[in-house]
Amino acid sequence: MNDDSEWVGKVDISLREAIARSLSSWTITYTVGKYGMDDGGSVLILQREVSDMQIPQFNSPNEPGYVTVRTTGNAKLRVTFSDELLVRPWRGGLLVRIREGVLKEGDKIIITFGDRRAGCPGFRVQTFRERRHVFRVLVDPFGTGRYVEVKPAPVMRIIGGPAKRLEVVAPSIVRVGECFSIIIRALDQWGNP
Repeated sequence: MNDDSEWVGKVDISLREAIARSLSSWTITYTVGKYGMDDGGSVLILQREVSDMQIPQFNSPNEPGYVTVRTTGNAKLRVTFSDELLVRPWRGGLLVRIREGVLKEGDKIIITFGDRRAGCPGFRVQTFRERRHVFRVLVDPFGTGRYVEVKPAPVMRIIGGPAKRLEVVAPSIVRVGECFSIIIRALDQWGNP
């Protein structure tokens, strides 16, 4: 197996665990690989189609879902969101394109979901638990339209929130003196254990 990380670059995520349906804030940081990124190069950040994670917005910094994108390099960035970027099971996502400049090896593109610096309360996480919510990151460093996946992909664990109700399951008929089992589970407001 080839290790493409030297030329493709690497990616990291700041938040490893979030509560379902919470308003959270995290960054995904892409570090440019050995050959840099040309004007017209781009980074795609995709999520699986089966998710009710909030759709990113870029215009209202004090509203939920506000996303910012910046670079440590000498280039301007253009960011868009589309739900038609790739085939199932990967729905659309963020497309960050390099404009007016280039990025060198080691430069970073920093995407902040739920950027709270201007009053945004956060980015709404999906309502259901998931052990490995993957953000698939693909890069086209040369602007050719040929994307290569950056591995390992950033992963977030989504857990249930505080218990809002208890469910008890027990047999409806039991003989006197007979042992039986009951199941008790605590669920959050979205039905997550």
